[in-house]
Amino acid sequence: FVMGAYLLLLLIPCVLAFGFFLASIICSIFYYIMGKEAGFDLPWIAFFPGGKNYIAFTIPHREFNLGIFSTFNRKLIFWIWFAAEILVYLISAVGSVYIFFQSDYMVEYFTEFTPSMPSFPPAVLIIAIILVIFLLAYFIARSVIHWRKNYDLLKTYGYNKTAIIVSTLNTFCPLIMMVFAIVLAGRLPEYGADGYYPVEEY
Repeated sequence: FVMGAYLLLLLIPCVLAFGFFLASIICSIFYYIMGKEAGFDLPWIAFFPGGKNYIAFTIPHREFNLGIFSTFNRKLIFWIWFAAEILVYLISAVGSVYIFFQSDYMVEYFTEFTPSMPSFPPAVLIIAIILVIFLLAYFIARSVIHWRKNYDLLKTYGYNKTAIIVSTLNTFCPLIMMVFAIVLAGRLPEYGADGYYPVEEY
């Protein structure tokens, strides 16, 4: 029974990860269609990491307005977001590994003593708190950026009345935009088929 429980605990994350991967691949197909209909030269970038977001960021020919910052150069916004994602993942990985190796749990590899609760030197604890605050701040900033991206995308495809509601709900349930990608793939952007480059400024 215990072995079965352990196997189940291992199986559930694997099934969820595979399901998310499969949903992401299926979603890429619809972003590919959106890019192709809009007139992208390379719509197949939708199947590469970050490709769906590149299409979603750049299909709208609208000002990307975050209140404190606005620009019509939506490609710049994408590359800033993409670089930030990579940087944050690296910081998280390095920080987590460093904190783990500073924990008293590592003592068990060298002695027979295993503490009941992990403890850290004060400096490491401060680093851990800073890392958590940093990740929380980035998550909020990331959510705002994606909200604006989805809002502009929905407006570009004619969902003027529901764009703000759908993009807000998607912040809490990302599956919503996956479903809407199916709908958007069956429509044309506001500038029509193959109209992406004629009105592109960047």
